[in-house]
Amino acid sequence: MKENPHLEIFIDGHTDSSGSAQKNKTLSRQRANAVANYFI
Repeated sequence: MKENPHLEIFIDGHTDSSGSAQKNKTLSRQRANAVANYFI
């Protein structure tokens, strides 16, 4: 990544079908943010 700063990366979080749609959306966002923060 440091050698190619123009590289675009898409990070997406996933959940299973248990729980409400809103709760799963929040959980997906939190998981994706955790991965992004790791790379940062």
